[in-house]
Amino acid sequence: MTLEIFKQAFQAGYDEIHRRFETHGQGDDTVHENCFLIDQMVRLVHDFAVSHEYPAGAATTGQVMSVVAVGGYGRGELAPKSDIDLLFLLPYKRTSHGEQVVEYILYMLWDLV
Repeated sequence: MTLEIFKQAFQAGYDEIHRRFETHGQGDDTVHENCFLIDQMVRLVHDFAVSHEYPAGAATTGQVMSVVAVGGYGRGELAPKSDIDLLFLLPYKRTSHGEQVVEYILYMLWDLV
């Protein structure tokens, strides 16, 4: 159910970007809009993972995480259907919570398309 909701949101965003490109033909706008769409999807999936799938209450220093875009995506230049390169920064000491959240995010993003 959750995956279907994310898929619908992604597809709606993708369709809107495609419509704008077909109307205006601005490639620069398209690559920036693609980045914004993926930013929002990563944020939504992450937030859902930590609040509903793997809630940890008040996060300790061992449960903090940063998700960083790298490559073309990190530069804000993501062509349609391009790979999404993400870097997960976690504390030195690995926890099962952190691994579960990362795994959930990756599987959900892989299954979006």
